[in-house]
Amino acid sequence: INNDLLSKKRKNLSIKDISEEWAQLHAPKAKRIKKTRFIKTENGYQILKANNYTMEEGEKSVFSTELRNRSPSTLKVVFGKKKGRQRAGRDYDHEAHCLMCWDGGSLLCCDQCPLAFHTECLAPWQLPQKKASGASVGNSWGCPHHYCKLCARKAHEVGGLLFRCTECPSAYCEDHVPMKEARFNESGRELRFEELGQSKPTQAYFMQCGPNCIRFRETRLNKGILAAIQESQARGKGSGI
Repeated sequence: INNDLLSKKRKNLSIKDISEEWAQLHAPKAKRIKKTRFIKTENGYQILKANNYTMEEGEKSVFSTELRNRSPSTLKVVFGKKKGRQRAGRDYDHEAHCLMCWDGGSLLCCDQCPLAFHTECLAPWQLPQKKASGASVGNSWGCPHHYCKLCARKAHEVGGLLFRCTECPSAYCEDHVPMKEARFNESGRELRFEELGQSKPTQAYFMQCGPNCIRFRETRLNKGILAAIQESQARGKGSGI
């Protein structure tokens, strides 16, 4: 596959292309075919499959019946894997660097995704807000990836989807995404976050928001984070923000 050609194709996607790709990715799974619980014996009687055993075999336990033919992934659920919405710190880890400057240290972790930031790298209004009493407002803090950079609307206010840059804190709604400059990930996924344990968020479509972030990503993947930071600093700009 020609990587340059593939990159151009991902860069020239339209909102319609992205919407169709997103819809296919999150389409509901086909219904399972209902299987009968009964069988007919040689004598023509209809009995439950669970009761079809010989005296030598003995009756199967409920436990063995339930776990029969289960895949390893299904067994994880049976043995206590929590279902439903994923939680940061429980179902997936956070990154060990700030997405603004890509350096480590003492980080503020997002309660809704794997991202982390230095408090000094964020604007005051982006930090967890506090009441006059000093207590935090609400039970969780959402980082800049959870609202549009230009209009501040969240995913549920703009049709359920935000375009999130993988290299900087910028996120955009459909009305403000820089279509001509951005390059979109295949199926909107980001392997970096999935390797931390996060499932692909239905309300996120990952991309690089402009030339600086596209170049930063390419250098980061080919030469490492340090080389990408040094190259970015040599240009006199941040990591693409």
